Amino acid sequence: MHNDINFYQKMTVFMCNIFAKGLCGFDISEILAQHLDELMRLYSVGKLEEKDYQESVENTLYLLNFLYDKDIFAEFLYKKLSIRLLNDDVMCDDSKAFLVIKLKSIIGAQLTLKMEGMIKDIKLMREKQQFFKDYIEYTNKKKNYDFNVLLLTSGFWPAYKTSKIQIPSDLQDLQESLNVYEDFFKEKISSSKRIVWIHNLDNMTLKVSIKKRNYEINMNFPQALICLLLNNNSEYKIKDIQNILALDFSELKKIIHPMLFQK
Repeated sequence: MHNDINFYQKMTVFMCNIFAKGLCGFDISEILAQHLDELMRLYSVGKLEEKDYQESVENTLYLLNFLYDKDIFAEFLYKKLSIRLLNDDVMCDDSKAFLVIKLKSIIGAQLTLKMEGMIKDIKLMREKQQFFKDYIEYTNKKKNYDFNVLLLTSGFWPAYKTSKIQIPSDLQDLQESLNVYEDFFKEKISSSKRIVWIHNLDNMTLKVSIKKRNYEINMNFPQALICLLLNNNSEYKIKDIQNILALDFSELKKIIHPMLFQK
């Protein structure tokens, strides 16, 4: 038994030293976070069974026993998880909660607090969306666009860059719809807090008719605003769009470039 313990201790030291040095120039913390993110992706698209997913997560998290800087790993995973929660088709499922609960038992509640908060926000999303629909019906307020809002608690999520994009005057019905949601938030959610719209995270689906054929095109919010402008005028100079949307030229260039040069 003594020899077994001695072997285990030496093996633990060896693994800790390997992890501390990294692998092929990559930080082990980042590699482990990337692997867990891939497991979440595979599970969300149905390419990994629940039992296999949970077993793989537990095996991966076991390796944290050999990691000195668990806080660095937690930061990598936190950023990966935030993107996964916002972009997965299944907005939130038990798989992500399972991962965070297991992780919490290893690295402690302090390092998983924000992750738990993000998952809670997503779980409350559908409830708040239904609450908003009931509010619209009860107050008879007009909502010109069909949209869903995901309320992110700023203390839990990464600091996202907020774009000060200006909604064109021709699309004031869109602005009015957003104002209705702000009224709902103040009346039913919190009168002491305020909403900051992060439009660069928004997605819109536009119904487009081209040569008598109908299409639905999904794009981000700024790109959709540019397309909607074309309903009133088929040609715009870049400078005109820049002035209408009140954007810096460098920011506008990043928005337009993928619309013109798709991979």
